[in-house]
Amino acid sequence: MENQKYRLYIDESGTHKYSNSTDIKERYLCLLGVIISSEHNQNFISPKWEELRNIFTQDADFPPVFHYVDVVSGNNGFGKLSEQNTRETFNQKYLELLKDGEYTICCVVLDKKTHIETYNTSAMHPYHYCLNVLLERYVRFLSSKNASGDVLAEARGKKEDNLLRSEFERFYEHGTSFLEADIVKKRLTSHKLKLKTKEAKIAGLEIADMLATPMKYLTLKKYKKIDALSDNFTKTVLDTVFSKVRKSPFTGSTQGYGIKLI
Repeated sequence: MENQKYRLYIDESGTHKYSNSTDIKERYLCLLGVIISSEHNQNFISPKWEELRNIFTQDADFPPVFHYVDVVSGNNGFGKLSEQNTRETFNQKYLELLKDGEYTICCVVLDKKTHIETYNTSAMHPYHYCLNVLLERYVRFLSSKNASGDVLAEARGKKEDNLLRSEFERFYEHGTSFLEADIVKKRLTSHKLKLKTKEAKIAGLEIADMLATPMKYLTLKKYKKIDALSDNFTKTVLDTVFSKVRKSPFTGSTQGYGIKLI
């Protein structure tokens, strides 16, 4: 649909500090983007996500916030997942939303160890580097749809947020070596990056949070950095959302398009 409005929701898995560690959690930073049209978000994604939240809401004034680590561990309002009936209900409704929802996933993973060893003091800020690569793919997506959109990321702290806003404005004004600024300005509706905490309970941000860690491991598997994924519910989630990952319009490949290791 021409002139459709989209929003890119961004969350991360891993830390933004460079490390020489070989531990997966320390070595790799993932920036996960979920692209949703404004219309579909309002009519389907957000209402369905609130149905999921209501499974765990015991006090209407204090509904739980979806964090991947809390859902997996059963903490901060998600203790009911220890009950088989609740877990089965959640799993079913969550998978249905992921399957039936209309959205596009872009995942960028940075090997911080290799990058800092290669570029040393000239290495770009890890989060900002991933952001540029992710935004390139978002703008290309918008161009393919003859559409426009904006970007909403998770707030991470005053200092980090100010730096991120500046980096986003730099991308908007100058583009990158792979994407001209004129194209960026044509497709992005604002030079300002929107930032919200998870406590705002925005469906798109929470979905990005829920998928960031699983998609990081899927990306590492696709690039042969890790062995096969364990056969568990997370793998079922990945099997469900893989059709939503951005693909090459020519080959159908996800690598380099919706999944990128840098």
